Amino acid sequence: MSIKLRAKYLKCNFKNGDFCIINWSPIGDFGNLKLSSYFTFSSKGEDSYLVEGKDYELEIEEISCDPRFGSCVRIISVPSMTDIDIKNLTEQESFEILMDCTSSEKIAHNILNAYPNFIEKILTEGQESIDLSLIHGVGVAYLNSYARTLNERYKYYSMIQNLKEYEVNTTDCKALLSVFCDEARTIKAIKEKPYMVLISVLKRSFETADKLLMNIRPELKHTEERCAYLILSVLDQSENEGDTYTDANDLYFYILKEYPIAKDLQDLIVPVVKNNELFYYDEETHRVAITDTYNGECMIADLVESKVNNPHPLNIDWHKYTNVDGFELTEEQSSLLSNVCDYDIAILAGKAGSGKTSSVKALVKLMEDNGLSYSLLAPTGAAALRLANQTNRKASTIHRKCLKEQEINSDIIIIDEMSMVGLDVFVMMLNCVTNPNAKFVLCGDMYQLPSISKGCVFSDLIESHKVPTAELTKVFRYDTSGGAFVGENVRQGKNFFDSDRVKENNNILTVSGNYKFIESEEIFEEIIKEYERLTKKYKEDEIIILSPFNKGDCGTYRINEYIENEYNAPKANELSLSYKRDGVNIVFRKGSRVVNTKNDYKALPLESWNEINNSNGILTEEDVPLTQLFNGQIGVVREVQEKYLVCQFDEELIVIQKPKLNTLLLARAISTHRSQGGEWKAVIDVVSEMHSRLLSKQLLYVAVTRAKEFHCDIGNKKAFTESLLIDVIEKRNTWLKDLLRSENNEKVN
Repeated sequence: MSIKLRAKYLKCNFKNGDFCIINWSPIGDFGNLKLSSYFTFSSKGEDSYLVEGKDYELEIEEISCDPRFGSCVRIISVPSMTDIDIKNLTEQESFEILMDCTSSEKIAHNILNAYPNFIEKILTEGQESIDLSLIHGVGVAYLNSYARTLNERYKYYSMIQNLKEYEVNTTDCKALLSVFCDEARTIKAIKEKPYMVLISVLKRSFETADKLLMNIRPELKHTEERCAYLILSVLDQSENEGDTYTDANDLYFYILKEYPIAKDLQDLIVPVVKNNELFYYDEETHRVAITDTYNGECMIADLVESKVNNPHPLNIDWHKYTNVDGFELTEEQSSLLSNVCDYDIAILAGKAGSGKTSSVKALVKLMEDNGLSYSLLAPTGAAALRLANQTNRKASTIHRKCLKEQEINSDIIIIDEMSMVGLDVFVMMLNCVTNPNAKFVLCGDMYQLPSISKGCVFSDLIESHKVPTAELTKVFRYDTSGGAFVGENVRQGKNFFDSDRVKENNNILTVSGNYKFIESEEIFEEIIKEYERLTKKYKEDEIIILSPFNKGDCGTYRINEYIENEYNAPKANELSLSYKRDGVNIVFRKGSRVVNTKNDYKALPLESWNEINNSNGILTEEDVPLTQLFNGQIGVVREVQEKYLVCQFDEELIVIQKPKLNTLLLARAISTHRSQGGEWKAVIDVVSEMHSRLLSKQLLYVAVTRAKEFHCDIGNKKAFTESLLIDVIEKRNTWLKDLLRSENNEKVN
């Protein structure tokens, strides 16, 4: 039951984005509300449109009550905010509104002198309609702030009230307006295509959107749109497993079995699959795919056809570049240079230790000597760092290149660790390429773990036999390097423990002095001993510990906690920040090595953080320049404050506030999956029967090929040997290889 009352906004006790916890003091009658001992109550919600210190007429609903703190409420509406006529504001009303945004009489007057109708222009035409050169004392960040505040308090609030039954909040309003431009178009869209708006635009799950819509719009029960978005949610699940298409019959029977609501939609499933623009259906194979996914694979197939059949040959004598660092490239290695000169797309495929780096370095020299621009790209921060170190040239993640620079205009685009690149990332990159004659060089190792996201782009390209491929079959240093020897045997699934090259002494097996296997039941203790031994030879950032699991006695959490306390011990009166994950307290101090675990496209640079702090509360993260931080980037904590860390990732200083702290982990030990694409001088790897459900031939191969100089496995031989029999590279259902082999790709518009 709702309550209507008048109250004063006393203070915002907590704010995260648009979400606020506000302390209120009632004015006059407050009905059945319970007040604190200070005669206050609180509200929770996305209520950033309200101004501290002002009185409001409120319609509220109690959501909880604490005897100490009084009632906590949800604000349903603010009737007093509907009294303002934006199109007919007096000069005094405009000034008062701007004072709430700017807190400066001088700035408010400067704005109104330049634009007497500033408020109306912002709300109806957007901030793009404002010429900042006409307003003294206002820069881009502050204009962003004033526009954001006005939108929150007038445009967004109006939308929230008009779309109340759809449970729209401030964040939703921003997303809706970015797609539909204005409130009228938004309302029209949500009435005509509610599932599309809630799921595709507002990113609700099908289950959440369907539950809401069945309550407020039961007439949608038997509709094609409802059926289409149910099918879409199932295909999304399939894509999360790596597939890019699903058998239509399997899809049909799965929906009937797993979704009770399918009885309302059974007669619609087949016609929707065949006719709805969301899906591509192939009559011959009975495959169904999400249209955007199918078109992505068609885009790659078209690229290959164009690049192979219409090349732009380079008139360069590539034979001049076959000597690298004093060594002559093999015929296999040199073939990359030949293919790049003759074709516009080429593959360099090779297992660990086969000399891919030498081929790439030779190509870099060829490009630089002949005035060709190039981009060195990789899918992760660790892989990009490794590529940069190997070539002594600047390399970037694909995400950073596409999202920050937004354009790739190079003559030659080299992508390393291509086996890790999923369909979506590759298509994103292609959409950023602005040079129509660009050549592509795709480098990778097919024997590593497949990409986390959908598709098998690299293996499909190789198996199609359409792309000129330099395949490196010889493993250099196989006879002299223990790591190369073990890596090649693991790749082939061979047990090497009985080899003549293996020396055994007191349960320690060694190969060529740079590979060691320590068999022990006391795995954790042996990890600590080996780490201590390695720190006498290597710097701490040159050593990594790998474990298949984060949790458990030999998981990364426990290993990190111990080593952090030993090698970056807390100092007296030193600040630290921490959070709990899976029952483990993860503590960050100055000097802690950290790994970012989630893509953050709105990471906050230190300079922007300082600009916000110096703005007297006017600026927020939405008003200042932001950057991107990607999953897998490893950094160092440079500063610790009560509410945030300053971490250095590559050359950027990023502020990580408490609400985002759980996106970081300590990084002296990381998961084996997260290490793929990286390289360290010394690697310690956990091989335990406790981890048997995650161990595989590919996981061992990834681990043993991360070490540049020395690798040590710690655990038991039985777990290692049994893992060699487990092959996790299962063929995903993808369309790309078939499209490459077909002469006719039907792209769906």
